Amino acid sequence: MCCTVPGASGGTDCASIINPNTWVGTLVDNSTDNNGVKQVTVNWGDGGTMGNAVDTTAPYTLIGTVFTRTYLNASVAGVTIKQTAYDTKGQSNVRTCPPVPLNYFTISGNVRRLSNAPVASATVTIKKGATTVRTVYTNSLGNYTVTNLKPGTYNVTVVKAGLTFAQVYNPVVGPSAAGLNFQSAQ
Repeated sequence: MCCTVPGASGGTDCASIINPNTWVGTLVDNSTDNNGVKQVTVNWGDGGTMGNAVDTTAPYTLIGTVFTRTYLNASVAGVTIKQTAYDTKGQSNVRTCPPVPLNYFTISGNVRRLSNAPVASATVTIKKGATTVRTVYTNSLGNYTVTNLKPGTYNVTVVKAGLTFAQVYNPVVGPSAAGLNFQSAQ
């Protein structure tokens, strides 16, 4: 039998490998074996490049090796992370973590006049840096919702002919951001 691939007792616990708000995975290896752990691989479960560390000199230990991954796409079904440790004899042991969902996020709010009346059909623009990610329009109650956003910092502005809005929001999304409300100066 090869290698102890620890979870809560030493290495990164499965439940804390992925930050669900940033989609960043961090795994700290703490695999052990009487013959030494020569190689550790991490399959991040998204079809991308696997993490890999190799120790070519005795006493063959990779304890403390940090593997990181930033996920690019959501996965409601979740990603399943598999960590495999190999000893010097080529034997292996695998730890498979339960699927971790990567959910998209939402920005929502309300647009009103100075009199508190709702502003229908106002243009709400969501940018990430200089790139417009999404443009939506408020409904008859002045509400807007932007769904399917990846983690990150966004810029939210509102435009409506004849009205001026001083508010500009720059929320860090992940988790979702609600209550980004705008009120016109008129």
